[in-house]
Amino acid sequence: MYFDGCPSWRHALDALLDALRSLDQAPNICLVRVDTPEAAEAARFPGSPTLRLGGEDLFPASHDFGLGCRLYFTEDGPRGWPTQAMIEVAVRKQLDLDA
Repeated sequence: MYFDGCPSWRHALDALLDALRSLDQAPNICLVRVDTPEAAEAARFPGSPTLRLGGEDLFPASHDFGLGCRLYFTEDGPRGWPTQAMIEVAVRKQLDLDA
């Protein structure tokens, strides 16, 4: 999920694709553009980019919902998208790939 003014959503998409390839998971990605504050509230959109799997946020956090940039805390410091490694860990956990 993203909004048009977000400078980070394409980086997040690239990291997501790389993570899915690394995990041998077929990508089935649906890009959802959120373009109004009302749509953000209705979609429970905590900011751009938001990555969801099965409708669940891969990086749940308590946020207000609205059009804004999301911040991810990576091992290299804060940035606007999660790393490939962070996504791999979150996908493994959500899909229970280590079981």
